[in-house]
Amino acid sequence: MFLKKPFAAFSLLAAFSCAIAEIHHFPKTYDLVDVNWRISIDEPTRTITGDVINTIRPLEGNTTSVTFDAGRLDISRVTVDGKSAEFTTGNELLVVNLPSPAAKGQTLKIETFYSAQPQAGVYFIPAKRAFPAHTSVVYTQGEMIDTRYWIPTYDWPDNKATFESYIEVPKGYYALSNGKLIGVQHNGDKDVYHWKLDQPSSTYLLSFVAGKYFEGQDAGADIPTYYYVPEGLGEMGEAAFGGTSKIVDFYGKILDFKYPYAKFSQAAVPDYMFGGMENVTCVTQTITALYPHRTEPVTDSTGLVAHELAHQWFGDTLTCVDWKNAWLNEGFASFMPVFWTREKSGEEAFDLERLDVFNGGYFSQAGGQRAVVWDQVEEPIDLFDGVLYPGGASRLFMLMYKLGEKPFWKGMHDYLEQYQYQNVDTDKFIEAMSKSSGVDLKPFEEQWLLNKQVPSLTLSMEGANLLIKQPARGFDFPLDYWIWNDNVWVKKSIEINSIETRIDMGALAGKPVLLDPEVHCMVPPTYKMDYSADTWMALYRNAPNAAEKQRIVQAGFGSLSSSQKVALAKEEKSFRLLNEILDTLGGDQIDFIFSETLSAEPRVVDQAIQVLQRVIEASKVGEMANQASIQTRLTDIWKKSANDRLRSDALQALVALTKDEKLVNEAWNTDSYNDGFRTFAIRWWKQNKPDAARETCLDVMENPPSEAVRVAAIRALGGLKDKGSDDRVFNWLIKVANESSFGAKTAAINALADYGNPAAIKTLNPMTHNSLHFIRRSAQSAITRLGGKAQN
Repeated sequence: MFLKKPFAAFSLLAAFSCAIAEIHHFPKTYDLVDVNWRISIDEPTRTITGDVINTIRPLEGNTTSVTFDAGRLDISRVTVDGKSAEFTTGNELLVVNLPSPAAKGQTLKIETFYSAQPQAGVYFIPAKRAFPAHTSVVYTQGEMIDTRYWIPTYDWPDNKATFESYIEVPKGYYALSNGKLIGVQHNGDKDVYHWKLDQPSSTYLLSFVAGKYFEGQDAGADIPTYYYVPEGLGEMGEAAFGGTSKIVDFYGKILDFKYPYAKFSQAAVPDYMFGGMENVTCVTQTITALYPHRTEPVTDSTGLVAHELAHQWFGDTLTCVDWKNAWLNEGFASFMPVFWTREKSGEEAFDLERLDVFNGGYFSQAGGQRAVVWDQVEEPIDLFDGVLYPGGASRLFMLMYKLGEKPFWKGMHDYLEQYQYQNVDTDKFIEAMSKSSGVDLKPFEEQWLLNKQVPSLTLSMEGANLLIKQPARGFDFPLDYWIWNDNVWVKKSIEINSIETRIDMGALAGKPVLLDPEVHCMVPPTYKMDYSADTWMALYRNAPNAAEKQRIVQAGFGSLSSSQKVALAKEEKSFRLLNEILDTLGGDQIDFIFSETLSAEPRVVDQAIQVLQRVIEASKVGEMANQASIQTRLTDIWKKSANDRLRSDALQALVALTKDEKLVNEAWNTDSYNDGFRTFAIRWWKQNKPDAARETCLDVMENPPSEAVRVAAIRALGGLKDKGSDDRVFNWLIKVANESSFGAKTAAINALADYGNPAAIKTLNPMTHNSLHFIRRSAQSAITRLGGKAQN
């Protein structure tokens, strides 16, 4: 699973905590061997009707009953090996009494007939809410524990079973599911799609997507590679998902373990709560990942695609045994795409992306709230944060550096071979890598995966001694430090194993030093050194790689004058590093910032425009000597560029410069692939003309131009509120909060908290028991902000 903003999407920990195992988790008394399911969807009523045969084998003899997860499903009948069986339901569980006691290992086929109008698990998106699509879509989302809301089965990751599905949909729909398409049966105005997955997988990876879909095949991989987008969006699907086949083959090559399934597919769905989900062989992606080619390279979904694809090895072929070990899924899937970046874009891009991973992982864990391997959370979703994603990936980068890249990839191959189609935990991974490499990695596990803390590194001088301070307990690791001496690097290493490491510099005392200069450690050094601006410039120019240059920008550019920063920017050949330097500049270098809007590299143009807007917003209109030139350039981009992303950023900077509402009106009347111009207009009116914004947003509620604009209007209305005795805003927010949507519903719940009327608590209280965790959490938070307390 990939969150669009994985490091900020959730509060890291709830105010109280409990072990994951306490959340509806019954004792496992059987192995689930196969899940054979049939489902029919009814869009007008938002209902599903299905039956499932769970094939199980008891783990003990004399078994008299078995339990399945069955979240709020209406169970009508259960059979065991074709014989009717008594059953009870409650607490989101189905307990089946066996007609006769079963022996250990005996194969039982338990068939359950059911129906539901799910709040979670299955999502019905009507055409009017499917923007930019124009057709309805039905999809599932199982991770973490939501498969139970559409199939009664064993809904925890510590089991592997084969899948077979029969999905009945209206004629003209396509139904995508796990494994290989066996066939399609045509029954009057219905079609039944038959899929089969032969390799065992965990049930949170069960899925289907159904609707009027365009199928694109991305030729080139050793296995069939497809993408599915709603009708009319084929060009955007190709832009977002084209080239996936190359990554499929690359991962197979670098891991020496080929893609292990019959096909790889991606399907884009609207109103999705995540960036993507690694459902085995058929990834579900957010429709917001789609974009037209004209917005490239400023817009790019390669990272999302590469992340979900990596899960087919790590998360699907190998699956964490429980959610506390979920870094084995998410950390690995955040690690692998960086190597595709290296393959596609070179070492510089690789180094900078690795540094981004390090920074995300480090600052998510700084403060010691939890370890990478952790189970003290309220719900499994609380684990899916920056500690898990870049934090997990950071450990893999450091492990690779410790072992060497060749032994590391051999270990990864051996790990996959040993545990393919099995559940794994952190101990198994560490043991596999230790065995393969011949290196005892238990200390690495204790320090970097089980320790709540992360180290900190502070560099200073005391006379002729270099001091490295690291106050966190339980860490012992090597660290490189390089000394810049007469235009030559003197390269040394030290073992960090105490709170303070003291190094006698001898004849090199006073020379500039870089700690971890090649950036192999996730811990960012803090320099308490009296380096001059000239020294920082020399260190930047002679840094061993782009990642260290970026660290120097972060650590040392505060000592540089703006003209010195510009001097380095003019020398810089890397657009990525140029953008980093641009971001440090202020209004006294507006001429240089402006000049970069003329760059041939669109990503530099985009960064320059954004920095220009920041400078403009911090300045007084009329004080900028080149204001006319800036206005002309921004207008030119807004009016003439084919790139919607550049146009959008230019428009926002232009409005900040001119304060001209005519431009906002132009934005409101301009179409774009994501309706971003209209959503900007709503934000601007809310900030600058709240009365007009209120009426516009209320008009949107009556007749929305798109779902994107409707959600933007809902978010704005909470702060705009009603005037006087008018209650239209409040009533609309209540109405939308009661919808079955996801994005609009959560926006309305949060807007009701902004609105501040405690009368909303009556509406919000039932939502604290909603099946979907996002709705529960949003409602609980809103009630607290309104001064109330959720009722049981």
